[in-house]
Amino acid sequence: MSEAFWAKLEVPYLGAIPFNIVGLAAFALLGFGESAFWPLGAGLEAAYLFVLSTNPRFRNVVDARGKVAVEQSAEAQRAALLSRLNPAQKQRLGALEAKCQRIIQIYQDQQVNEFTVSSNTDALNRLQWSFLKLLVAQHYLNDGSTDTSPEQIQAKIHQLENDLKRTGITRTLRDSEEGTLRILQQRLTNLNRRAESNAEIESDLGRVEAQVDLALESATMQGQAEVISANVELTSHLLDSSSFGDLSATVDAMDQTFAEPKKSTPGGPGPADTSASSSSSGEKTSS
Repeated sequence: MSEAFWAKLEVPYLGAIPFNIVGLAAFALLGFGESAFWPLGAGLEAAYLFVLSTNPRFRNVVDARGKVAVEQSAEAQRAALLSRLNPAQKQRLGALEAKCQRIIQIYQDQQVNEFTVSSNTDALNRLQWSFLKLLVAQHYLNDGSTDTSPEQIQAKIHQLENDLKRTGITRTLRDSEEGTLRILQQRLTNLNRRAESNAEIESDLGRVEAQVDLALESATMQGQAEVISANVELTSHLLDSSSFGDLSATVDAMDQTFAEPKKSTPGGPGPADTSASSSSSGEKTSS
């Protein structure tokens, strides 16, 4: 109802005029000369707010403005995430997005029904978000990492262990080498964890790419438009917002923007109900 209260009317040469506020001010001033104008103005205001806020055309305009604002916010947040990717990651993301756009173009060329196009567009958008999120997680995982390999650290550990077996070394030197050994062991553990996490992320990236490739192959088959699933089970444990440093709030906001709809579609399962392994429900629509 606040949209109705602050609604403005475009007037030539004057711009957007908040006619409701102007009307209220007029009745308030008239009420000082004749108090009957105050209850009259209140009644007219209540009637105006009810009629306008329940008007379907007005609600459509308000909803459209809200959708535009959400899209603009999401685009700004996406730009912040893209700024952290290296050229190779951006190129990989661009290739996936191009395939998604190709799928939608094929649907339009085949005149696929609106429900399937809308459902699959949402699914493709969520897949693209998962892909971008994985790439950003990959960036933070490797940001600031050294070129030292696990093998090099393991060699240093073996050298220190051999040194500590020698007799005749001073207590001070032994304490120092034992401290260095503990640090190297911790570094080795961290490097091994990083390698495992990188492997998980790469596997998840490949699964998303495979899902989109399957959707593209299905779309190019004449007369076949299958419902796409965005339910790819990602194995990486680095996709919670705490893994994204100063962009944690941005990732949380994007997660909400691309959250999967909870309500099921009438008459059959929607994209959320399809199998990730098949990426389709088998529903087909003639072009």
